[in-house]
Amino acid sequence: MELKEFIFELFKHNYCGKTRAVTRFFLLHRLWAYYEHITDREMRTAYEDLPICGSSKGLYLPETQAEIDEQIKLHWKKIYSYFRKIDVLQHYHIESDPIQRKLF
Repeated sequence: MELKEFIFELFKHNYCGKTRAVTRFFLLHRLWAYYEHITDREMRTAYEDLPICGSSKGLYLPETQAEIDEQIKLHWKKIYSYFRKIDVLQHYHIESDPIQRKLF
């Protein structure tokens, strides 16, 4: 079974719902039983296209529409903050900042 499919099955049967979240560290150690040399980055890449959500408790597969809606709202906030930061950076000029001028 491909790693991505294995992770999805693992979440469907063990980590479905926010209350059953698993830490990334624990998940990686569990995967080592089946995929001995997998790294954290490989694991994250494998589940990046899956509907895996994150919270302060860990990773989980959403169980309810409310959990899905909460995650969508969270990601929209992140997108908005990234666009705000891009706008700030696009309008920032180093030569107009007196502190920055002293550095050169």
